[in-house]
Amino acid sequence: MLYKSRRFVYLILKSARPRQWIKNLALYAPLFFSGFLFFKPLDGPAYFWIVTYAVLLFSVLTSSIYLINDLIDVKEDRQHPFKKHRPIASGQLPVPLALTVALLGLALVFFLVVNFACLFPIAVVHLFCTPNALCYSHQTHRYF
Repeated sequence: MLYKSRRFVYLILKSARPRQWIKNLALYAPLFFSGFLFFKPLDGPAYFWIVTYAVLLFSVLTSSIYLINDLIDVKEDRQHPFKKHRPIASGQLPVPLALTVALLGLALVFFLVVNFACLFPIAVVHLFCTPNALCYSHQTHRYF
């Protein structure tokens, strides 16, 4: 049983594509180049910690979108020479488990963003990016 749970955690992490999280580090660029990397305003948390929180949230968000994209494209991915080895397409990761993890990830990000006032700009980006990414996953990317 423990082996199976560890295996599912590994497959979920593999499907979440952690190597793509490095792109989220670009959120630090404005702080670095503006000189505000370690600035702390009098009335709130240090900018560094707000951006770190945003990087973590974006990582969960993008991973959830990757899972949903893999679920939507599972039939096509099973025919693709490289994508057929992905955990969902190969059948190693059960579809209901992947869907549950993706929806929990989206809900977690939404809950955490909405409940922290200092993250309002991130909430706006989240509310814009999620539907756009889901639309792209569903149909749009087939045309490009």
